[in-house]
Amino acid sequence: MISIRFFHSIKVTAYTLLICIIAYSCNSRGNKNETVKNEDSAGTQVAIKPTTSLNQAQHILTSNITPHFFTNHSQKDTFKLILIGDSLYNATAIFSIISYKGERIYVDTFLSSDLFNKSDIRGAGIANIDDSIKYRVKAFFENSTAFIDTVTGGNPVDDEIQSDTVFMKEIDSDQSIIGFQYSIGVECYQCIAYSKKQHKVLVYAGINSDVPVNNSN
Repeated sequence: MISIRFFHSIKVTAYTLLICIIAYSCNSRGNKNETVKNEDSAGTQVAIKPTTSLNQAQHILTSNITPHFFTNHSQKDTFKLILIGDSLYNATAIFSIISYKGERIYVDTFLSSDLFNKSDIRGAGIANIDDSIKYRVKAFFENSTAFIDTVTGGNPVDDEIQSDTVFMKEIDSDQSIIGFQYSIGVECYQCIAYSKKQHKVLVYAGINSDVPVNNSN
């Protein structure tokens, strides 16, 4: 006679086998849809498939990452400029600022060709358009006039830029506000600063700038 213990042993084995089959099935489905979070050369997280390299997925051509005081004078924020595309001249330039808290507080997208300057080619070591764009990316945050330690409300403002009047009053009353000025094209530039009262980055000055700007807040 077959004992009760024998039947119990078969029952346990069957349950164990069933659990293993279910677990394997779920794991297989998960692997098919799995994505891996990786960081590009500028520290931005992107989701890519395990079989695809980062450069193949995003075509990051060149980048510049620079820490600098902006929202405050005690902890540095992170400035990033990334060029994505198939060629340096026809790429998309993404300029963003990440606060010291890890929050993206500003992003501006424009054509990489806007970084090209014909006068660069006459300089030493710059022989063509690509070299000029690489130079501009490298120097984007290094220009002596890029960061403005003392922002004033007297900067020239283009008619197309509607400056926030409340922010302009804040600038006039707070000499600790740090500004950042960057060029888009040969004759275009805009100045931005962080409003401590409104908790976001605002454009306060510029010339001939029609580049769309997106604030994260």
